[in-house]
Amino acid sequence: MNRKGQSPVSRVAKHLCASHIRIMLWYWAIFIIAFVIVSILLNNFGVIDAEEDMLQSISYSPKIFLLVLGILLIALSMPSYVTNGITRKHFAMGTMLTILILSVVCAIIQSVGVYAGAWIYDLLNMEQNWAETALFPSLINSILMYVLYFTYGWLIGSSYYRFGWMPGTGITIVAGIVVIAMEKLLEASYAGGQQANITIAGLGKMSFYIADLGFAVVHVIILVAALLLGAANYYVLRNAAIRRKII
Repeated sequence: MNRKGQSPVSRVAKHLCASHIRIMLWYWAIFIIAFVIVSILLNNFGVIDAEEDMLQSISYSPKIFLLVLGILLIALSMPSYVTNGITRKHFAMGTMLTILILSVVCAIIQSVGVYAGAWIYDLLNMEQNWAETALFPSLINSILMYVLYFTYGWLIGSSYYRFGWMPGTGITIVAGIVVIAMEKLLEASYAGGQQANITIAGLGKMSFYIADLGFAVVHVIILVAALLLGAANYYVLRNAAIRRKII
């Protein structure tokens, strides 16, 4: 891994991107093909009016995919890098760069897929509203949320790797609350403000209003949340022992 003229961070990012990009492209190819086929069948045969649910899957399915990739990052990657001379700091920085690159690629593929799907619908004279959202805000939203979920998955994997089940679960829950809060903020920006209801066992139902802070402010808040999760990953991993046996 020691190549002259290339920083440790860029080497980590290069190798991680190379090892994950093929999996990611296979995922998107299968997802887009399945999405277009299923949505066309539902529309043609009138099974259900599922356009809203299908549109939500465009957003949530990639997030879960990146979340899982993030969870697997540490156990499958860090031991080999550290034992080959890469510091934990450089590994963490390279991983964060990888997350940013792959999130941008995912967002671009998603946007292209959405507009390609809309084109297919128009070609078949089928109604759709997939491409009504402006491309640039949608692209920024996707990049930031993909970074957030990817980083959250990374923190889950790091926490369980370093601390084990009990502390790892606690960190996962706390970080998950942050991710959910970012989702609610983004939803409120789309809705111009939103009433949120939360039911907590033993405390009952709580209702509160989430104000529309505007996309620019919400984007900054989401970016800060993702960076904080990334920083948390470094602090979790900086003294983590290298484990040969993960399970």
